[in-house]
Amino acid sequence: MFDYHGGMPIDTLLPTVRDLTITADATGRQVFDTPKILMGLRNVVDHQLAVHTGALDRLGVARQTGGKTRALLIKMGAAPVVADRWLRIAAALSTLERVAAYSGDGVFSSEHVDALVRGMAHVEKRSPEPLSEVSRIEHKLALIAQACAGATPREVLNTARKLGNQIADDHGGVPASEDRSINEWTSKPTDDGRPVGGTREPGHRDRGETRVGHRIPRR
Repeated sequence: MFDYHGGMPIDTLLPTVRDLTITADATGRQVFDTPKILMGLRNVVDHQLAVHTGALDRLGVARQTGGKTRALLIKMGAAPVVADRWLRIAAALSTLERVAAYSGDGVFSSEHVDALVRGMAHVEKRSPEPLSEVSRIEHKLALIAQACAGATPREVLNTARKLGNQIADDHGGVPASEDRSINEWTSKPTDDGRPVGGTREPGHRDRGETRVGHRIPRR
C-alpha cells in the first residue's frame, strides 16, 4: 500500500511514530533530538500532502462526484485553512522549483513554504509588466534566503510586500496606497503566515464573512 517506488510502504510509519515514548531515563539530548527529527518528518509529510493534493485535483477525483478538491480534503479531515494551504502550494510548486526542492527535503515548514508561495505571487502581481526570469530568480532567492536565516512566515510575507512596493515604484506600477490587492493581502498575518483581516483564495470564504474577511453579525 502506498508503495509507489519500491521503497518502504509509508503505512508502516504511522505505528512507528505512534509508539514513540519518552522513557524515565531519557536524556535531554535524546528528547531534543527526537523533536528535530519529527519536525523534519512533519515538513516532508506536509510537502507530500501538497503534492498529493495537486494530484487529486489534476486527476479530478472530487469532480467525479460533483465536488471540489478543497471540500474533499476537509471531508478527509483537513482543517479548511490547511486545505487552502495545500492547494496553494500544489499550484505553485511546478513554477517554484527551488522552493519545491527545499520543501521536499523537509527544510521548511508548510507555513514557510506557503509564505514563499504567497510572497512570490504578491511580488509578481505588483509588477506592471511580467518579471524577467533574472528578476524573478533574484526575488525568489531573497525570500528563500530570509527563510533559511530563520525568519518567520510573517517576516517573509512582509519582505515580499516591500519588494512588491519597490517594483511598483521603480516600474510605474499602481502606488501602494491605491492598490486594492494590498488591502486584500493582509495587514496582520499570524506567525504561521495565515491572514488576519485579509481575503482567502477566491471562493474560499467561510459562510458569514465579507470579502475582506470581517465577520457579518448574524441577525
